[in-house]
Amino acid sequence: MIIRAIIWDMGGVLIRTEDPAPRAELAAQMGMTRKDLEILFFAGRSGTMAQLGEINTQQHLENIRQELKLTLEEIDSIWDKFWEGDRLDGDLVNYIHDLKAQYKTGLLSNAFSNLRDWIASEGKFSDAFDDMVISAEVGLMKPDPRIYQLALEQLEVSPSEAIFIDDFQHNIDGAQSLGMHAIHFQNPDQVLGDIQRILLEGYRLPDMNLLFQSDIIRRLKPLHRREFHSRYTKSTSIAFLLDLSPRRWTLCSL
Repeated sequence: MIIRAIIWDMGGVLIRTEDPAPRAELAAQMGMTRKDLEILFFAGRSGTMAQLGEINTQQHLENIRQELKLTLEEIDSIWDKFWEGDRLDGDLVNYIHDLKAQYKTGLLSNAFSNLRDWIASEGKFSDAFDDMVISAEVGLMKPDPRIYQLALEQLEVSPSEAIFIDDFQHNIDGAQSLGMHAIHFQNPDQVLGDIQRILLEGYRLPDMNLLFQSDIIRRLKPLHRREFHSRYTKSTSIAFLLDLSPRRWTLCSL
């Protein structure tokens, strides 16, 4: 089956906590571990309600304030510091923009009600996606199979035509249970390589001639295109392409 859509998670994939110090310092200040602090923000009762859209982000913030017995001024400072070490991966966002030339792209995120506005106003990359499914907006959270199905329906693709990338194994398992291709995010280079392997796999059947006729080959730089034709025979694998670094292959092919 040819891949038609690539769907991305947000937190832990496109946005990652590259500097753990702010959260560690904040946790120590509150007399708790960093893990306990993150559970309070994301996985506690209030965090789950916020990600399901049962309360908005401001209500969730107020619940955290009451839990930690903070003043209004203190909670605003703590909220800002909690996210201080997070970084948006601009290279991955640019890669998603490049993917849109040939594939549908989507976002599927367990997130609070303010995510869409943040992407548009702060991140400024809402145009990277053909569609965004955010848990707080639809009242569903991964790994509920219904939220994956909704993302597929919005992009008008079947499960076998989609790749899903996430940093949590239980979310990967949820996607695979529907028949989606799923990649467990470890680091950007690993993900780029795994995506290319799946994309190329789609050209092995039923006819390898499809690959020679595709935009993927036509858009290779002439030197790499000649290398492809000279090294490929029907009795060999196309895996030699993976000898190219993921980033180099990406720049050549997309």
